[in-house]
Amino acid sequence: MKSQDIRKKFQTYFVKQGHTWVPSSSLIPEGDPSLLFTNAGMNQFKNCFLGIEKPPAPQVCSIQKCLRAGGKHNDLEEVGNSPYHHTFFEMIGSFSFGSYFKKEAINYAIHFLTKELGLSKDRLWVSVFKEDKESAEIWTKKQQIPLEKVFFLGEKDNFWRMGNTGPCGPCSEIYYYDGNKQQPTPEDMTEIWNLVFMEFNEDHSGRKTPLPKPCIDTGMGLERLAAILQGKNNNYHTDLFKGIIKALEETSGIKYDCTQNLLTEKQTAFRVIADHSRAISFLICDGVLPGSDGASYVLRRILRRALFYSQKLQANKNLLGVAVQQLINLMKEVYPILEQEKKTIHSTIEEEDSLFTENLKEGKKIFLQKTKKLPDKKIPDRMVWDLYSTYGFPPDLTRLIAQEKGFIVSENFSLEEFKQEKTKSLLRWSLKSNLELIQRRHNTFPETDFTGYKKAKEESQIKQIIILKTVYNQGVVSTKLYPPAPLSSIKKTSEGIIEFTTIEYDDPPRPLSDKIQDPDKYELYIITNKTCFYHEGGGPIGDTGTIKTKTGEIKIRDCQKVGDSIVHIEELKSLKGEFKLNQSCTMEVDPDHRRLIATSHSATHLLHHALREVLGKSVRQKGSLVEPGKLRFDFSYSKPLNFDQLKTIENKVTEYIQNKHSVTYATYPYQEAIQKGALSLAGENYGKEVRVIQMGESIELCGGIHVKNTSEIGEFKIISETGVQSGVRRITAYTSDLSQKRFTLLETQMKTLREYFKKENIPLIEREGKNPFIHYLQEKEIEIKNLKQKIKSSLLAKNADKIKTLTNNKINTNPSEFNLKNKNTRQNIYVQQNEELRKYLKLPFFTKPEEKYIEKENSEKKDLKEVKNIFIPSIQKREEEIKKLKEQMESMTTSTSLTDLIQKTKNFSYKDIKGQLLTVMLPIEDRKILAETADQLKSRMKNPAIVIVLGQGETQYPLVITVSKELQAHLSAGDVLKNTIAPFLNGKGGGQARFAQGTIKNKDRFSDLETFLLEFLIKEN
Repeated sequence: MKSQDIRKKFQTYFVKQGHTWVPSSSLIPEGDPSLLFTNAGMNQFKNCFLGIEKPPAPQVCSIQKCLRAGGKHNDLEEVGNSPYHHTFFEMIGSFSFGSYFKKEAINYAIHFLTKELGLSKDRLWVSVFKEDKESAEIWTKKQQIPLEKVFFLGEKDNFWRMGNTGPCGPCSEIYYYDGNKQQPTPEDMTEIWNLVFMEFNEDHSGRKTPLPKPCIDTGMGLERLAAILQGKNNNYHTDLFKGIIKALEETSGIKYDCTQNLLTEKQTAFRVIADHSRAISFLICDGVLPGSDGASYVLRRILRRALFYSQKLQANKNLLGVAVQQLINLMKEVYPILEQEKKTIHSTIEEEDSLFTENLKEGKKIFLQKTKKLPDKKIPDRMVWDLYSTYGFPPDLTRLIAQEKGFIVSENFSLEEFKQEKTKSLLRWSLKSNLELIQRRHNTFPETDFTGYKKAKEESQIKQIIILKTVYNQGVVSTKLYPPAPLSSIKKTSEGIIEFTTIEYDDPPRPLSDKIQDPDKYELYIITNKTCFYHEGGGPIGDTGTIKTKTGEIKIRDCQKVGDSIVHIEELKSLKGEFKLNQSCTMEVDPDHRRLIATSHSATHLLHHALREVLGKSVRQKGSLVEPGKLRFDFSYSKPLNFDQLKTIENKVTEYIQNKHSVTYATYPYQEAIQKGALSLAGENYGKEVRVIQMGESIELCGGIHVKNTSEIGEFKIISETGVQSGVRRITAYTSDLSQKRFTLLETQMKTLREYFKKENIPLIEREGKNPFIHYLQEKEIEIKNLKQKIKSSLLAKNADKIKTLTNNKINTNPSEFNLKNKNTRQNIYVQQNEELRKYLKLPFFTKPEEKYIEKENSEKKDLKEVKNIFIPSIQKREEEIKKLKEQMESMTTSTSLTDLIQKTKNFSYKDIKGQLLTVMLPIEDRKILAETADQLKSRMKNPAIVIVLGQGETQYPLVITVSKELQAHLSAGDVLKNTIAPFLNGKGGGQARFAQGTIKNKDRFSDLETFLLEFLIKEN
């Protein structure tokens, strides 16, 4: 039976039994700091089992993408060697949230395996927890499994826990056995399905109390099941891998011989590449790209391990790309996102392959160099770290190279001992973990009804009051509940002391009253039964505003969602008066803050649409941050955007804004929304029903707050474009008020520049379509070029009379053609000229800090300083260069010629070669002219020569040296400059045997250089 048929049969059967089909969630768990990757089918329902979120239905089924290659569950080292272990796998599962329990779960499992899949019941064995008599009876009496085919195992094997505390219960495993032993053990069999019976809640003391609604969690590996149904004893020989391995065989010309009993290096390579191609592709589809931390680092490890084995099969050929393409062909029907992200997957692999190939080559050299001096065959941990930090070698690759060369790497090596933790992000994770702790202790967590789509003010009731304390421990920042229980009241006294009373504390419950003398390190979290505050999510930060009661008030600075609860956050010290549990309150959102976030959020959607129009449909959102008047948008693209591309994108967004598209909202079933063309964000968990936002041709799934019409966005201006990591770019932009402020500042810059032109008596005549500042700069650059040519021609005495003096080509157009009287026209032209000038000078977009310009009245004064540091210095630099070139022209007399300079040469004899030495000082800064002059002098001298030319400067002076071919074997220009001239003249420099250049600080000693060098040549001879 093909794997695709297994999928269909599973979904069809369980949906018929009343289960709701739930699509797979991302490989990156949403808001769960305890997991690096989704490693089990139940991960996406974890909060449902904890009671924090409502389940999508009372009973559900799914086929979940899973990854075990990092953290606690890490099968990476086994992959390739074991026939069953994989990095990426699919977990088939059925779940019940209080709907049914043991009898039904066991019946569904045995019926599906025997009736739907056709497995012989005689081949099935089971295990149960030794104290779970109920399950044993169901298996033996209801399902007629002989008692001798039931294994009674202990807590280690057959009792499941979600964590140290919380839901837990016995489990029962189903095994398939096709051997002939009369008394086989579980180790002789293939485990097919694990049925978990969650019936207890375990507290810190280990006491177990029955759950009010027992739950079912089952899991069955698709890969193992496919092997059994296809008659294979190895997962790699099933249709899930066979096509990939065949493509590798055809490309490499090497056969994967599956008949051999001993696993060869070539077989291992085929398996590793086939397995890793799956993990790599699905991780990239879920928004992960290679990097140095967390999931990104694990992806890099898997990628480089696959590339390493690719070279085992065929050196200098990327077989991983072949495997990935075959995987996409095989699984795109089940996971269409593979085809959608095909370009990103391939480009990421190609970039990593290019980088890793060089690193591998260099790393092996370093490895061999360092290991030569080792007293034994053990690789020190520090060397493993150096290979990782310098050459990007994951430790497991170092182990592979070490194994090749007969060396040993410590199994206990850990990168964490060498890394400095980045821990500020743990604050939010700690918050969610602590809130989950509260949920487990108090059975229920208050659900919040969100009314903010229609309201900015709401009458509500306080349902939870929590204090969290910031803790600093050896550089790690985290939060802890203080006290470890919710509050019934909290009050700030006139002396600034916080008094509080808890609902319960310890077990059995008892009230606790206490005080906080220093509230600076504490935060207050308020949960209400309904709220108009929108929580952070999908890019936008949370709403701000106030919560007021008859006895107290607090300003809210952030808003987060945990499960079905919305948490309002503020520093504890800002509390005024008293808050009580179940007290009525008035909640009011800051309208300006929400308006500015809405404009930026809607602009983010338009930017995404514009990027896909300009750069191609392969562009996908990889992350965003939406702030008042400002947005940051990360997207998949392999190379930097140029100025013209950015202006095109910016203009398209501006056009969408000016077209005044209505922003519409509608709710659809997820699949229907996708069919309508709505874009979804990789890695985001979407429910059964999704909210679709449309503005013009832009259609996206989004639960956030938006403007009602695109015209409300106002201005949109890109201020920067940078790289985030391989294959991901980032655009930062201003909208609305902040963009208008930037607009005003750009205008101010141009006014200042005009004042400078007027002050310096520079004519400024312009017309529409011409930028007078660029025209002026171009004139000066032509003048500089001509002056340099004149100096060179005058010095070298050739074509001097043919150099024409630059005519001052001013724009003699009537100023009335360029209407500067209209304010709007003037502003637009000034801003356009500003951006054109920045592009011409290769200066960045305007990126001044935002808040100080909005809040402070003296912003223009600050802006003048910025102008002086950007535009005017560029103009002054050209003016000063022209002035210096003219001075150099004047200082060069008509009698200065190459012939005159050659007359000053001194003869010497060195290594039986008769040569000439010439040292010359010229009033010239340009190194190219100095170098050409030195070559011309050398070519006109009769004997082999050493020519040294010193140029003009202010604090440092350019110097060049050239040596004839006959002398280069004995006197290298680079060596003479570095080791002899530089120390004598207090300078530096170097080069090759023929030519070298550098700078000196002491030009006064240059007149003594000739004598010094002649003495040096005599001494060295």
